[in-house]
Amino acid sequence: MMAGGHDLDAFFHPRSIAIVGASERGLYPAGVLRNLMDYGYRGRIYPVNPRRETVFGLRAYPDVASLPETPDLAVVITPRRATLSVIEQCIRKRVPAAVIITAGFAESDDEGKALQDELARLVADSPIRVVGPNCAGLANVLDHAIVTRLPVPPLPGNVGFVSASGALMMALYGVFSDHRLGLSKLISLGNQMDVTLADSLGYLAADPETQVVGAFVEGVKDGRAFVAAARTAQAAGKPIVLVKSGRTDAGQQAAATHTAALAGSDRVFQAVCRQFNLVQVDDVLEMTRTVQMFSAWAGRWPAGRRVALVTQSGGMGSLTADLCSLAGLALPPLSLQLQERLQAMGHLLTFGDLGNPTDVRGSGAAGPEAGETLLPFLEDPETDVVVLLLAKSAVRAEDVATAKSIIVAARRTTKPLCVVWTGQRVPVGDVSWPLAHRLLVEAGVPTFDQPSDCIHALRRVIDWRAAPLAPQPWGERSPSQAQPSPASPRIGGRGADTLSSCQSTALLAHYGIHLIESEVVQTADQAVAAARRLGYPVVLKALSLDFSHKSDAGLVRLNLADDESVAQATSELFQALSGHEMEGVLVQRMAPPGVEALVGVHEDAQFGPVLACGLGGIFVELLDEVALRLPPLRAEEARAMIEETRLGRLLAGVRGQPPADVDALVDLLVKLGRLAASEATRLVSLDLNPVIVLPAGQGVKVVDVRVVWRER
Repeated sequence: MMAGGHDLDAFFHPRSIAIVGASERGLYPAGVLRNLMDYGYRGRIYPVNPRRETVFGLRAYPDVASLPETPDLAVVITPRRATLSVIEQCIRKRVPAAVIITAGFAESDDEGKALQDELARLVADSPIRVVGPNCAGLANVLDHAIVTRLPVPPLPGNVGFVSASGALMMALYGVFSDHRLGLSKLISLGNQMDVTLADSLGYLAADPETQVVGAFVEGVKDGRAFVAAARTAQAAGKPIVLVKSGRTDAGQQAAATHTAALAGSDRVFQAVCRQFNLVQVDDVLEMTRTVQMFSAWAGRWPAGRRVALVTQSGGMGSLTADLCSLAGLALPPLSLQLQERLQAMGHLLTFGDLGNPTDVRGSGAAGPEAGETLLPFLEDPETDVVVLLLAKSAVRAEDVATAKSIIVAARRTTKPLCVVWTGQRVPVGDVSWPLAHRLLVEAGVPTFDQPSDCIHALRRVIDWRAAPLAPQPWGERSPSQAQPSPASPRIGGRGADTLSSCQSTALLAHYGIHLIESEVVQTADQAVAAARRLGYPVVLKALSLDFSHKSDAGLVRLNLADDESVAQATSELFQALSGHEMEGVLVQRMAPPGVEALVGVHEDAQFGPVLACGLGGIFVELLDEVALRLPPLRAEEARAMIEETRLGRLLAGVRGQPPADVDALVDLLVKLGRLAASEATRLVSLDLNPVIVLPAGQGVKVVDVRVVWRER
């Protein structure tokens, strides 16, 4: 552990590095060593190769044991069958960290998987931390510790990047360089045998040299740790912008083949990103553009959603206004003070009131006048961000003056500015002056080719800035560590079993959730007596664990209004289940009309219990629309969850229907979230469907419950 006190510090702040398998040939055996030497690493480098006396002029050692000191970091680039021996040497030498670049492990074949399993057991029993195997290395750009193979000198900055793909990490490094995005640290994860995505994100979120984190994700091995990293980033005010593969069956299959990753449910992953304010984008270029904007504006985010569009093209202004409206961004009218400042400018051709977008025409956005035009917008307190739209060439000599004046104006205020420059980018023949759009990029002004790219990135930034801080889920403990409440019901059985109606009802009641008034009976006479006590009309349901969906099996009788119909229906249900294990018949008071909702919990392989809410009854399969959250929930989170779906609009009242009791549904979700978090080690799934949401002030009625339980 290095001076910073984090067990990943040895990877990024090594005072000495051993390269096991170093050579003067080969992409990695030579490339890693050359990068360290060429890019200014200030620590000590120890090539390890029993067949060489020197490597690139540095003395070589036959093995790790013979090194003159214990290195902080070992880089392993050996055949896969030799890797285990190398890590054993590192452990005996007390090396705190190792990067295994060698491929051919769990991502390749059965032998590789067996080797990785053996390697994982070795590492688990020792203090060493390992990145990889099957990775492309890592880098601390600010400290010149470039433990990978980068094609061009690194540009230092405030962006950290984590990648599940080694090749993509290096390719995106080049894309970042094109966008003049300075990096603090980057890491290729490989198979995540030890150091995981969550470990890396958490480290960068806490790193004082990193202000923005980008990530390419193929799978999440530990959902709880992933959420903890997201919480660290939220608390530190640092955005994490990520793109994830493995969102479809085909993508998941490719991810597993590539890095042995478990991709998990994409719908749950998206919900986790939404809940914990991770910025999920659709492709790597969108990630680059969004990270660029976050990086340029770090510490001075837009205060709100009010956008001022300054355009030299009416058509581009109109198009961008549409994009802003679709993205939920506001285009407020210009204040009288701002209009007066603009109308006093001699270089602007203004006619009457100026609108937003503000068409400043060609002369208002050219040469030194471009900066003069921008300054009043940048100083106006009535807007939060300024977007300059240019539709013209960026390769002429006169365009350089335009770019320089924009840069001067941008540096005179702290208000965020971005530029869309649509036009010629590649000159015909050589030119002796810099290209205007490149000047903006190099000055740190977010610059885009077209309006949609800019507005999409801007919406991501503003949405991230506006999101409330998510609460720490599960208190101080994760559900996997939590123990059931001492008073929670003890339910017998082994493995995962569907609970009986009585067991399910008892479990719900323990957390303050109650089904609509009902009784379980064993005879027709008992059913009639129960119906009289409950009050007509009633519903009868045959209770058998052999049938998950009672309605589909014809085991439900609705709207029974008298003793005779109840007695007859009870006899029919018992006869229908002859030969099946049967708990009895449930006599239930007929639920009053209302909005049908589905509320439930299911166990996700990566994230544990996930709370679901959406339209209930027949609409569950028809619309396949639910909102998801990790439990427990605060009331405001439950309310936002409801509003994400069509259910929220129905509950608000449509076509003359009165508003429904949203507060009661919120209370139910909060209670169910408490149940899910407390019983996480035992609860496999729980469905309340339907839940009838009555008119405002009248509550909810839980009509049916199905629980799958794992007793340990």
